[in-house]
Amino acid sequence: SLSMGLGYSLVLAPALILILFYGLVGAGGRVIQVTVFEAAMPPQIGGAIVAMEHKLEPSLVALMVGVGIPLSFVTLLAWWYVLKIV
Repeated sequence: SLSMGLGYSLVLAPALILILFYGLVGAGGRVIQVTVFEAAMPPQIGGAIVAMEHKLEPSLVALMVGVGIPLSFVTLLAWWYVLKIV
């Protein structure tokens, strides 16, 4: 569950956005780069607090933030190099 959530958030969602805008629509440039890079950002602490207040799997939410932020240093670097090509 943790790997699926982080995989979607840090890899799959930005890849889908890149494929949609760059591959299918043919759009490019700085706006697309910023959009994809923002989509690849780690889980938000504010969203985690709201999820915990509503008792939506508090331990999973804490793990997503705790593991997602350090992991995003690696994935964001990878996205940076991918977006330099686009």
